[in-house]
Parts: sequence; structure tokens; C-alpha cells
Amino acid sequence: MIPVLIAVGCLSALVLGAILRRNYQFRTRGYLVSRHGRDQVEYRERSRDGVRSLVIGGDLLKTGRLIYIPTREQWDETMPSWARGRRDEIVDRVKATLTEGYEFQESPVA
Repeated sequence: MIPVLIAVGCLSALVLGAILRRNYQFRTRGYLVSRHGRDQVEYRERSRDGVRSLVIGGDLLKTGRLIYIPTREQWDETMPSWARGRRDEIVDRVKATLTEGYEFQESPVA
């Protein structure tokens, strides 16, 4: 019984640590990048009005994940108004956060 309690305690500590780390990163950086569903990536950032977010599409590959970055024109047409004109900044943040197992391809939005 005690080994089970120890295992549950360790697992709980790991999960809590991950949650606290993500919250700390969000507060200090002002943005957070995470997987959204199976194929997509969500970018969230803090603003004076609260938290704003957008989702970038992708695909699951055998070797990892492929993220489709909209062309500049498509970005400004399809993304929320607060993100228009900020493609390079947001994409740089996404790429800096998602390094291992992710590939990026500029692709028009269907």
C-alpha cells in the first residue's frame, strides 16, 4: 500500500510542477504556446483586456508534427484583428517554443 501512495504522490508532484511551470512561463513571458487537439497549436498571450488566443493548423506525421503557417496575406485575412500585422513575431515565438518534433511549412489556408 505504501509504494502505491508514494507512486501517486510522485505523479501528483510531477503534474503539479508542470502546471506551475506553465503558469510561471505565461506570467513572465506574457505568452504561451501549446498543442490544441491532435493537429493544431494554440498561441495565447496576455493583454490589458485579459487573454487572447489563436489557433494554427497542422498535421500529425509519423515523425512528429507539421504546422502550417499561413502566408502573410492569409494571416491578415484569417487571424483575429489583434494578430494582424504580427505574423513574424507570433510565428517566431511559436517556433522558439516548439523545437523538438515539429516542422513548419508556409502554406495557404484552405
